[in-house]
Amino acid sequence: ALNLPQGRPLGSDAKLQNQTLCLNAVTAVGCGVQGLSPRQLVDAPSHQQGTLQLVWNLTRSALLGPIKTSKMPQLNGLCLVGEDPAVLAKYRPEQVLLRWVNHHIRGYLEASPEQASVPRTFRVTNLHADLADGLALSIVLHQVAPRRSAAVGVSEAALASSSADERVRLAIEAAELCGVEMFEVDAADVLEARPRMLLAFVAAIFRTCPGLDAQAEPEAPASKRGRRGNRSQEREEAALRMWMASLGLGLESLSSLYEDCRTGVVFLRLLDFLRPGAVDWSRVLLEPRSIYERVQNCNRAVSVARQVGLVVAGFSGKDLADGISMYILSMASQLMRTHACQFLEALGMGDADMLEWANCQIKRHDEAMPNLRNFADPQIRTGVFLLKLLRSVAPECAREELILSGTTEEERAQNARYAISCAHKAGCTVFATWEDVVEGRPRMMLCLLAAIMAEDLRRHAAEPVDKDLPTPNQS
Repeated sequence: ALNLPQGRPLGSDAKLQNQTLCLNAVTAVGCGVQGLSPRQLVDAPSHQQGTLQLVWNLTRSALLGPIKTSKMPQLNGLCLVGEDPAVLAKYRPEQVLLRWVNHHIRGYLEASPEQASVPRTFRVTNLHADLADGLALSIVLHQVAPRRSAAVGVSEAALASSSADERVRLAIEAAELCGVEMFEVDAADVLEARPRMLLAFVAAIFRTCPGLDAQAEPEAPASKRGRRGNRSQEREEAALRMWMASLGLGLESLSSLYEDCRTGVVFLRLLDFLRPGAVDWSRVLLEPRSIYERVQNCNRAVSVARQVGLVVAGFSGKDLADGISMYILSMASQLMRTHACQFLEALGMGDADMLEWANCQIKRHDEAMPNLRNFADPQIRTGVFLLKLLRSVAPECAREELILSGTTEEERAQNARYAISCAHKAGCTVFATWEDVVEGRPRMMLCLLAAIMAEDLRRHAAEPVDKDLPTPNQS
């Protein structure tokens, strides 16, 4: 989907299309920067603050994204005695790294009872100021360095040093000897406790040599359908979090819907965003301290959701406060759907009108294409319909010769990947993944088509309505 130079520099339109693709893609994975536009990225030297924030967001995501128990079962080795691994699974990556650092400090102290330079109660409470003297970093590197490697000797020299400057210099040298190459840091970054640099440095050490034993219990046998269901639920939860983060409501730090939505405050903020004035904030407990206060907030969220037209029959505020996944996802997905279709409501249109628009749009360019009957129609899984629709809306964003027939699993996957990238390139902010397309998940497909339709309306806002397309007065 990217425009690549063909023997000469890209033109301004091609650059803008590439930056539109990139910005919508990073927004879809939760790395977007509020207020940063594709045109500003084209002229990045004049918009350094936003550009650097975007680079940091991507760097942070690359370094911290894999730090979760679902991807690294050995992280369960960080659990304290008697602690439920489910508790650690809800930690943010920064919290996991902090636990990891203290795990190795505790291990060092237990294995070296004779040493007197490090207090027995020594622990760190953050990943910036507490690391500035290099002591904690030296201990961690001593613990994770491959045995009998040069890094062990350097880390021991760092621990023996009474100079913070020398200790930090030796710790960085030990990290290099361990093979930490993902991120470069110098002594000044550590000594001056620069938060981002230190977070990236610690994450890079962790990714290179975590020094953990696999302690997770073997996964119980599961059917292929069950494993696929779990992965689909994980993707949906991630997509909903990324959508929330993109709204500019200060929800960028959400790490788990099942945990972060239990207070009810997140749902109430979303409801108030979608229907301004719907929430009486004087009756909301912004920092609930007990399960009873959380249930009170969640009951209010369910009540407001019912008032604005969401289907909330079958669950209560208690279910949300308990973090029951199916109800959390139901509530959140309905909010996302409402947001995606708000422009349809303004036009007096509904789901059926959107399907009619999509079918008419494609017929104007490919009369042989079968109609899409609903958002669960099997033909959507091939990716062909979506790509044809995108070509009709934004011809410059999808190339006909790259659209495959979709008869094999691999062709469907390639089409789906291409369709998502083309949608980003066209200017659509979508949170569906290519897996959602090949699985034909109706809720995500509705939101994807709504985003494409919104882009089409935006492009043709100043043009007369085509008589062949459905209008708000047609039903």
